[in-house]
Amino acid sequence: MTRVNTRTGYYKMIKYTCLFLFLLLSTGSFSQSLTSSPYSRYGLGELNTTGLVQNFSLGGAGIAWRADTLTPSYINILNPASYAAVRITAIETGLMSNTTQFNTGVEKFTLNNTSFAYLAVAVPIKRWWGLSFGILPYSNVGYKIHTQENRDSIGLIDHTYQGTGGINKAYLGSGVKLVKESYTQRTGTDLSVGFNASYLFGAINNIRDVAFESPNTYNTEIDQTIRLHDFAFDFGLQFKFRVDSVKKTYDIKVKDSDSTSHTVRKRLKTDIEDITFAIGLTYAPPMGLAATSDYLERTYLEPSTFQIFKDTITNNTNQSTIAKIPGKFGIGISVNRSYRWNVLADFTYQQWSGYSILGENQGLANSMQASLGYQFQPALRGSYFSIVRYRMGVRYNQTYLDIGNSQLTQIGISFGAAFPVAISRVKKHEYDINLYRNYSMINVGVELGQMGTTSNGLIQENYGRVVIGFTINDRWFQRFKYND
Repeated sequence: MTRVNTRTGYYKMIKYTCLFLFLLLSTGSFSQSLTSSPYSRYGLGELNTTGLVQNFSLGGAGIAWRADTLTPSYINILNPASYAAVRITAIETGLMSNTTQFNTGVEKFTLNNTSFAYLAVAVPIKRWWGLSFGILPYSNVGYKIHTQENRDSIGLIDHTYQGTGGINKAYLGSGVKLVKESYTQRTGTDLSVGFNASYLFGAINNIRDVAFESPNTYNTEIDQTIRLHDFAFDFGLQFKFRVDSVKKTYDIKVKDSDSTSHTVRKRLKTDIEDITFAIGLTYAPPMGLAATSDYLERTYLEPSTFQIFKDTITNNTNQSTIAKIPGKFGIGISVNRSYRWNVLADFTYQQWSGYSILGENQGLANSMQASLGYQFQPALRGSYFSIVRYRMGVRYNQTYLDIGNSQLTQIGISFGAAFPVAISRVKKHEYDINLYRNYSMINVGVELGQMGTTSNGLIQENYGRVVIGFTINDRWFQRFKYND
């Protein structure tokens, strides 16, 4: 008699649901900003444009990247159409550390920020349908700037600007295949579409302080907080087709045995590895997002070490406004040979000149980013480091910051690797990941880059960022059969 046992599947579901809730509670660490850049003062702050650790290691590329030729499954949030290719439940979480050297042209100083980076889950519903949900930073704000000026009639004036906070993004996305599985297996052609519904929320607090040298002069403090809380949407498409197939033939040893003798012979085995080409498109339409603002302007005296507020000039609380977020377009291509290697290239464009909040644009300019990435894996079986995935990439980002008639640019080179865990040796110093369909990985990514310039009184940032991510794969509601 054959029976179905689902208990193990349910236990796994409960275990990973508890893990997800634990990590979700940990997202309070999002309040720890991942930046100390003075440029995060403008717009919505420093934007997150590089995806999860896999994309981060590939220069932020991945619009055309799919998980259908790779085990374990990973999550590609850069294009929701990729969710259709998810074959096994995936949970991904990561931690980022950002160390930046600031160069003013006169002095240099270094700051570090470390924080929880993201949490994402992807679940296959059908062979043609996948879902993903998670939470990650949309932007980060964290700066403190101090300048001085000397006026003959007034004396020394101190200007202090500081800001904290950022915007978070909680998303739920879906991707579906528009081509039958049998047709895809026969021809190598596939077409998928998807969408993300995101809830953007968070607060950005900016404080400006003007203090005079004279102890009898009233100083001014302006405290403004903007809270964003609304839904946004983005859409994606991926189309792939087979370019060519490569036959790989090699010898394997087979042992024949009978009651009287044992013989070993060689047999040829042929694997067919497809070379596929994919193109991806993404689009996020312009959005008018609901926001509220608090604005408090006060004067104060500072006779010693504390402030004595004198008058309130303006006090507006819960002022409703609309944050106009411009549309974003992205295109990417991917060429890969089975699990062995993958080349990716992306281009994104966003019209930030159309941004406004409280009726102000802050002089933002249209931005674009070009990314190029390469991943390779030497083998499916062999020494441990031959089954590790190696990644590298480069990106050029023309940011939305236009300061002093100079639009700031950013360039970064990245590299990383994905290390399988909990895999047993089949022989001494030899591993075979074909034997495992749901193993997990530790992903490490590093980016070294530069943004800004020391010209025109600006600040140049030289940074190093490290992301450590964990990919956990398992099967939920997996049915196991056994005989009595």
